[in-house]
Order: sequence, then structure tokens, then C-alpha cells
Amino acid sequence: MPRTARASTPPPPSGTGSTPALTPDDLLLGSVPKADAPPAEVNAWWNALPADRQQWLVHEHPDLVGNRDGVPAVVRNQANRILLPELIAACEKDRLSSDPHHSLKLNGYRRIAERLRRTDGTEPPVLLLGIGGEGQGRGIISFGNPDTAQDVTSLVGGLGTTLQRIGGGDADRARAVYDAAQRADPTRSTASIAWLGYDAPLSFPEAGDMSRARGGVDAYRRFLEGQRVTHQGAAAHVTAEGHSFGSLLVGLAAKKPTGIAADDVILVGSPGTGAFHASEFSVGADHTYVGAASWDHISHLGWYARDPAGSDFGAHRFAVDGGSPDFTAHSSYWDDGPGEHRTSVDNIGRIVSGHGGRITTAAGRHD
Repeated sequence: MPRTARASTPPPPSGTGSTPALTPDDLLLGSVPKADAPPAEVNAWWNALPADRQQWLVHEHPDLVGNRDGVPAVVRNQANRILLPELIAACEKDRLSSDPHHSLKLNGYRRIAERLRRTDGTEPPVLLLGIGGEGQGRGIISFGNPDTAQDVTSLVGGLGTTLQRIGGGDADRARAVYDAAQRADPTRSTASIAWLGYDAPLSFPEAGDMSRARGGVDAYRRFLEGQRVTHQGAAAHVTAEGHSFGSLLVGLAAKKPTGIAADDVILVGSPGTGAFHASEFSVGADHTYVGAASWDHISHLGWYARDPAGSDFGAHRFAVDGGSPDFTAHSSYWDDGPGEHRTSVDNIGRIVSGHGGRITTAAGRHD
């Protein structure tokens, strides 16, 4: 990371044998919870800090704050907006980096920074909830504040999802879901999030390996748990969304014995979830929704256990535009149909806003 902890006091003179006294800054840095600390522990630590100490951490060590589940969303956004230009500068300086994902990250950081510049001062507010250089890069962007919204949804992208997409196409999808939820129920507030907290597969051979999805399960579960912890007022209605390979990650997370901190699950263009029936998910079959276009070839693969759109999977299948045989159907769930005809994304918006009973349905397929 660009920033490292700095010594607050000089070392003792040689031969004195004395130990330097710890400064308040040293003590504060020493109090930071471990990386695997549960969000509730992180939140309790954060809330116990005086406001000036919180702001010192944000400005001096944003890398310790911006990506911590359990820290409030507005604080994460503040820290990550400080950290982002530092990440860009570090990548630009290290042109000869041996990191095989160097260009992928730099282009992603730049795209996210451009997105933030373009949306500053607009409604809904755009929050940068995560940014980092782990693996292929990490990024989380939200339309609306998840700590105050009544409805919160987090979309996990699949094959080909990079940091550039978090500033581009996946951000567009999150915004489309935000708009659809507001159309479905303008009396409720929404936060719609594009989440990249794992190394998504960049090729079909990589997508055939479940280990990438498994590698992101704990991070996604912790992120959802963090939303519960930092939310203000009455609990939000939370939806976990997964597209393509991302639906496998969501499914694996929802199958965990302790489940996920979500009320509904949406699986879109899914090649499978590792489950044979929707009742295996912590939200239950009645709160599992599936969108699969007839021309979405990926959704017919059934790579990971059973096809979620099948009649024997037990989920609610919502209507989508059928698409065309040119492989675009897999990516058009958020903009399907001409003009104002948005069959798929409007159904997603109904689910996200807590009105799953109002979806237009489709029969489970038998093919």
C-alpha cells in the first residue's frame, strides 16, 4: 500500500537500553482490530474513538479504514477518496512493476476516479466503499448510502469483471437497479452497490474453476454483515445479487451454515450456484429469484450443480427479455427491451424494494 505506519518517536540513543515511550498515535495504531476481526468488533472499536482520532486515521492511514467492514459508509468513502489518488500515483510511478495485474489495476483506478469526478454533486450520492490492490484489484461503489437506505442491494459480477467495470459497466448496472427500485417504490430509499471483493475469472477456463468464487465467499459475507452493523435506524431490506459466475459466489455464501445477512437473493444469468435446490440457501426458496433469458447460453450451462432457472430448483423465476442468439443476452438484463420496456431490471427493482410479490413471472424451464 502507498502508506505505511510511521514511527512517532525517534529511537533511543545507542547503548542506552531504554525503550521509547509510546505516543498516542502509536497506541491508536496498536488498537486497530486484526484484519479478520468481525464487523461488530470493528464497529465497536470505531465508535469508541474520539472524533479527532477517527479523522486522524482517515487522513493519515486511510488504508486502515476505507476497506474495513464495520466502519460507517461515509467514513469509508472519505478514506478511499484519499487513498485512490495515492494508488494511482504509486502505479504510475512503478511502470516496471512485476505485478501481472499492474495495468489492470491502474486502468481500473483511473476509471473509478473518472466516475467519481463525473458523479460528484449528483443524486444519488456515489460512495466509494472499497478500493485496493489485492489480487486483480478490489473496488466497491455504491449509489446511495447503505447506512441510511431502507433497501440495500449488492451486485457481484462474474466472468470478466475488473476494476474498470466497477467504474464502468458494473456501476451502470448498479445505477440501473437503483433507478428500477425507485420506480417500483418511490416512497423508499435505496442503495445499490457494485461489489468486486474477489478475483473474478477473466477467461472461460478460469470460470470452470470454483476456487475463485470460494475465495470471495467470506469477503462478501463479511461485507453484508458489516452493512447490518453500521446501518442506522430500523434494519434495511437487504438483497444479495449475483450475475454469471458471481451468482456462484452468492450461492456458495448463502449455503454456508450461518448463511448471509440478506433477506432475498437474486441470481441472474447463472451457470449454477453449487446448490441443487433453493431451499439450501439461508434466505429460503421463497426468497430466491432467478432471471435467465432463453438466448443466454451461459445460463444453460449448469456447470455448478443444477440450473437455477429449472423448474425443479424451486426458485421464483422472473420474466426477462428473451434476447437474441448473438451472445448479448447474457449481459443485457439491466437494459433489456426497447425504449421504456425494461422487463428484467424492473423485476429486479421490485425485488430490491421489497415487492417481490409484484414481479412478472416466467415458468421454470425444462430444457
